[in-house]
Amino acid sequence: MNLSHVLLILFWVGFCALHSIFAAIPVKQWIKSKLKDNYRFYRKSYVVFALATFAAIVWYQFNMNQMVLFEAPLFLKIITGITGSIAAIIIVLYILRYFRSFLNEPLATVGEAKPLVTSGAYKYVRHPLYIVTFVFIWSAFVFLPWLSSLICVVIVTTYTILAIPLEEKKLVM
Repeated sequence: MNLSHVLLILFWVGFCALHSIFAAIPVKQWIKSKLKDNYRFYRKSYVVFALATFAAIVWYQFNMNQMVLFEAPLFLKIITGITGSIAAIIIVLYILRYFRSFLNEPLATVGEAKPLVTSGAYKYVRHPLYIVTFVFIWSAFVFLPWLSSLICVVIVTTYTILAIPLEEKKLVM
């Protein structure tokens, strides 16, 4: 491990920390008190910020010198290539669906309770996007078994597993 890997760890941990901080209800309330009428821009501004920082970290990760950890057998690369590609397609479709509704929604939505979704993928899994994301990042790690990939999957997986109970608690409120 070298300095670029340490920086990558700091970037991913920082990204996760910022995501949690800016999504926390007390922080949102504080920002709302400061921004007042301009708070309606907060969510869309945060999405742009998160997307830009995520893209910057991924760009950094793919442009650093890579340390290969192992060589996966061809059949495993084929399997992970297929499963990772399917997961990537599902993620892209979800993102397109999200942004289509996101761009069409008002600048600020005020606490409208939405019914619990129990159909489709939600019939089987409480967090289908998390599962698909795990499949994608772990498939990518086997396909590109770099130290930087391992850093990414360990941090993102750990963060997500720790965040799930907190997110569910917040959603119940």
